[in-house]
Amino acid sequence: MDLSHKISVIFDNNGAVFIGHILSDTPDYYLIFNPAQVIYNINPDTKEVEINMIPVCFPELLSEESKVKGTRWTYKKSNAKFVSADEITLDSRVVQYYVNIFTRNVQ
Repeated sequence: MDLSHKISVIFDNNGAVFIGHILSDTPDYYLIFNPAQVIYNINPDTKEVEINMIPVCFPELLSEESKVKGTRWTYKKSNAKFVSADEITLDSRVVQYYVNIFTRNVQ
């Protein structure tokens, strides 16, 4: 799967931000490929937003096959405050950061 294609953003009811590929959905859940939580901080000096991403499941817990193929997770829709629409395009630096998280362990 091309990890840079159609990355969605979910703003959780608890203030967490997640990104990943929404593969499908039901009335209650999203099926998400390779989700990651976005951790953000506002630099008090520059007022710029600094981000870091953490995979929902640490690669150290996964088999080699799951690292290569990726993982799929369900996310309960009622936990979402906002979900990005198809038209959203993320900054290329954010997309590259996300892609690197899930491809750095692949040989």
